[in-house]
Amino acid sequence: MCTDASNTAIGAVIEQFIDDTWKPLGFFSRKLTSAQARYSTFDRELLAAYLATRHFLHLIEGRHIVLLTDHKPLTHMFSVKADKYSDRQLRHISFIAQFVQQIEHIHGDKNIVPDALSRLETVTLHAQLPDCTTLSKDQAEDPQLQQILDGTLVTSLKLVAHDTASGPVFLDTSVPGRSRTYVPATLRRRVFDILHGQAHPGTRATLALVKERHCWPDMDRQIRKWTSHCVACQRVKVNRHVSSPLSPFAPPKRRFGHIHVDLVGPLPMFLIPLIIE
Repeated sequence: MCTDASNTAIGAVIEQFIDDTWKPLGFFSRKLTSAQARYSTFDRELLAAYLATRHFLHLIEGRHIVLLTDHKPLTHMFSVKADKYSDRQLRHISFIAQFVQQIEHIHGDKNIVPDALSRLETVTLHAQLPDCTTLSKDQAEDPQLQQILDGTLVTSLKLVAHDTASGPVFLDTSVPGRSRTYVPATLRRRVFDILHGQAHPGTRATLALVKERHCWPDMDRQIRKWTSHCVACQRVKVNRHVSSPLSPFAPPKRRFGHIHVDLVGPLPMFLIPLIIE
């Protein structure tokens, strides 16, 4: 089991050595909360190992498990005296020690999969969001931006042009200590789909996610409308759950008069050997 942690998320992969090669059995990635993001490097790496152990518990319980990490101080956590750790660290280490028998160090350049999973949001966003060339071109043709610059459209945005190799790109500096990219009308839905499509959060979370990075006039109303009309959210998010009552079984009149069958599946291929055992 390999784990890794970045400043914003954690990632892990569980693998099995089959036919002279490592084959993945499962992947795990989770974003850190605001409090967890302020942890030290050791605490974030320890948290990644702890959460990965909990996530893969159904696969690793009763088996010999080796934990691979690119954070070398973590390899000594079973041998260091308990008084060196905080209560939270001791709880995490105690849980890991129940299922992990060995911890080994792996170089960061070889810990590719967990590293990518711990930076999944950053990698995906940089690959999909509009680049400076597209922004500069579409901003120059955006009528609302021209109205803001001319003063005919009143808004709280404070736009400042920053020169890039592709041309000027306007950023909003109304929030102290943070610059947000002004998104022209042609790119707004694309930006929303990329950010909202990461995990399909609710209206408030989507607003905070988009407004942290980008801005445009009347964005609150548009984002609320697009979030409420998201087809994927409507398919999987149920606000009201209906529970059916338990149906009583009539006693059979003779032996083997009733036969009940439970159907489960389809199951992932890596679970079938575990069920057979």
